[in-house]
Amino acid sequence: ELAGQKYSFPVVNGKASFSLDCGAVDAENLELKFKAGEDSLTEPIRRLPAQANDMLWVEAPGRLVLNGKKVFALGWYGPGWIVSKCFQEKYPSPADKHPVNVGGWVNLEPERLIKGSEAAEAVRDVKPSQAMFDKVRQTIESKRGSDFWFYYLSDEPECRGVSPIYLKHIYDFVKEQDPYHPVMIISRDPGDYLDCCDIANPHPYTGPIINDNGERVLNQPVERVRRTLAPLAAQGRGDKLLMLTPQAFSYSINSIYADYPTFDESNAAIWSAICNGAQGFTPYIYYDHAARPSLSLGYDFIYNSLHSLSSILSSKQNPPCSSSNENVDARLFKKDGLLLAVLVNPYPEAHSAMVSAEAFKEYNSLYRYREQAQLPLQQGRISVELPPYAVLVLSSKKIDQGMSSMAELRRNIDKAEGARASRGNLLFGRKKDIEVSSSYSTYTYQSDLEQRDKMFDGIVDVSAWKPVPQNELWYELAFTKFLPKFSKARVYGYGLEGMTFKIKKRGEWLEPKAVRKTEKYSLELDFGESLSSVSVRLDFVMPKDRKEMVELYEIELLE
Repeated sequence: ELAGQKYSFPVVNGKASFSLDCGAVDAENLELKFKAGEDSLTEPIRRLPAQANDMLWVEAPGRLVLNGKKVFALGWYGPGWIVSKCFQEKYPSPADKHPVNVGGWVNLEPERLIKGSEAAEAVRDVKPSQAMFDKVRQTIESKRGSDFWFYYLSDEPECRGVSPIYLKHIYDFVKEQDPYHPVMIISRDPGDYLDCCDIANPHPYTGPIINDNGERVLNQPVERVRRTLAPLAAQGRGDKLLMLTPQAFSYSINSIYADYPTFDESNAAIWSAICNGAQGFTPYIYYDHAARPSLSLGYDFIYNSLHSLSSILSSKQNPPCSSSNENVDARLFKKDGLLLAVLVNPYPEAHSAMVSAEAFKEYNSLYRYREQAQLPLQQGRISVELPPYAVLVLSSKKIDQGMSSMAELRRNIDKAEGARASRGNLLFGRKKDIEVSSSYSTYTYQSDLEQRDKMFDGIVDVSAWKPVPQNELWYELAFTKFLPKFSKARVYGYGLEGMTFKIKKRGEWLEPKAVRKTEKYSLELDFGESLSSVSVRLDFVMPKDRKEMVELYEIELLE
């Protein structure tokens, strides 16, 4: 029943489909009443105002819809944060580096809207203050008519004890004010906040480090992804979208021993997430992924694959399959006659499995995506041996024409890694042996440990130090465990015009004579003789426009 008019619809296989024309109903808020036998249900509905800009919603079974078309969400967390001028000139946006479709986020984190609100009220199971609701409404109104994708309600609420009840009040209010844009929360415990958002976007980081024995280890295993997402997918909440924020950075802000994820770890994490229901990715963080060829080239490869397959990955057709080994993720997708199979080993040990599916029985073999090979099928089964962190994507038709292969990617990564390590820099890789200090560091994220990680890593276009101009700008290196002997110095960065290079002799700073070669993002100093010093100091000319910050990317001393 709608507005006093009763309708009846046939029930077929336990379901009744219906469509009602509300155009002639003169009411903004309506009630839709259902009755089936002795059971009844009343649901409020309302006529929404016209929306001229992008409209997004989550549609069962957990698919993101943009203006009526399903999309597989690809983006980055913090796409403009600490990005160097040099890197931004090469790639003005992430979309210039690889396919990206995620639009902007509107931040509704309570602490950002009203400073101090988190401790005052958000950590308690209470309804937000009227001041908070007013601030949320003002933010929503200020963005009406703008194209963006998500409201971002909370970042890691579990770390600070933010109440799910508190956030649920804000979520309900946002959905009442603007039903056209989903609400997202990024959390390690997404299940606790599932009712506070439309998009649950966990970030089960692996935290790789080099331990005291020189061994590379993960603080958390890659398969943590499946342990995080699988329970959410099992709930069958078609009104919720699952995404993943993979780690694409080094935790060098906290530890001198921190390392980066590898391509294989990242690739396995992403495809394991897809097998367990993920429909999009926002890796953290854009600028830092460019600091290692394995991630920079690797994410180009991954995102091009996901972009190419986005239509079938967002399809609602998922034929069932089974894996004989519970450690091997397996999932099928089907659309327009194309069958896609994804098999993943998210473990550091090899695993074998027999994967069976009724859908396999139509084919004798499947094509290996972005690999020059086919995999035979026998009676609807695939037998696979998967090395550590292996990902196997199979298709019923060849769909990778013109795309680079996995073998090419690995060759390019090896070549780039070799070039990074062979620049001749006497400081390369010696972050534990060099102390750094400066006049000012603007970002907590760019701690001294972070600077030591970036400043001598062979990558000459990623920001390592980006200060806010103060009364003076200088940067110093102290060599506590070795004494470099050098005849040249190269400094990579921005705002290097007029920079002076000094060495410490008998407690005084001296500026050795040098032939200068200046380029847009680098300065080379040829001293014409071998020098040595326990410390080096760079003094910069204060910029006239304080918006034009000095930036440092790399410091090299060469024999």
